[in-house]
Amino acid sequence: MNLTIPKPKNTKLGIVYSLAAGLTWAITAPGLRYMLSQYQIPSLTLALWRDIFVALAAFAAIALIRPTLLRVTGKELRGMAFTGIISIGIYHAIWTESIRLNGASVALVLIYLYVIIVAIGAWVLWREPLTPMHMVAAVLAIIGSALVVRIYDPEALRFSWLGILIGLSSAFAQSVFVLYNQHITNSVNSWAALAYTFLFGSITLFVLCLFTQPPNTIVPDQPSALLGIAFLGIGPTLCGYGLFTMALKYIPGKLAGLIAIIEIVLAAFISWLFLGEMLELLQILGISLVIIAIVLPNLRKA
Repeated sequence: MNLTIPKPKNTKLGIVYSLAAGLTWAITAPGLRYMLSQYQIPSLTLALWRDIFVALAAFAAIALIRPTLLRVTGKELRGMAFTGIISIGIYHAIWTESIRLNGASVALVLIYLYVIIVAIGAWVLWREPLTPMHMVAAVLAIIGSALVVRIYDPEALRFSWLGILIGLSSAFAQSVFVLYNQHITNSVNSWAALAYTFLFGSITLFVLCLFTQPPNTIVPDQPSALLGIAFLGIGPTLCGYGLFTMALKYIPGKLAGLIAIIEIVLAAFISWLFLGEMLELLQILGISLVIIAIVLPNLRKA
């Protein structure tokens, strides 16, 4: 019995969606850093309201355009609840903690280990081919990403066993999102799945906020802060996740994840263009490795 999830043949469209997702996500990290520094918002509060705005926008758009897409079975709803709790709520919470313990550079590289986890998970669950080409590409992508974020700089490293454990947990949480959405892509609309998963993620973050910080810090006290969070949520967060889940209709998660790693490269260029941060030689080498990693799986049929 063939358990591999069938994909439509338009691989090029899937690659375009993945690249677009990486480009969109690259805007998110600088925006989050700006909001945290400008308004001194607790990280969980920022994560909570960003997810709330994503869920509200997704539900509102679907309700206006095609409300029947929101009809799902009880089994599908339970699956999206589990995915939302793990890969949206808990993931967005531990991501900020990973940054605190490991530093942004190491935390970002640890998250992208999800590419390898997804490749192995898809092979275990659905017997998707796990070729040496994909594994080499995944390793090159991780090494290249590490160079791009200057992991070789001692000042960027703040290793601790707890930090590494939390960082790896963030990669596992992200892999749950990819594997689940790849699994349901032929039965549930991508945007409806996002609406439900972000709804359950928001509920999870709200509970975490209640138990970990004073009640008066759960809602930002500046209207401009809420407007900024709304922009980040409805803009790069919703669009990035939407484009990535659409990519899963056409290409496997392991390939979509590899291509989306271009986010790290694009983020480096954005910092260079707008923040004046110069690219070092090893960073340029890392960019080259990431590009090679993206091209490698496409030299053969993915």
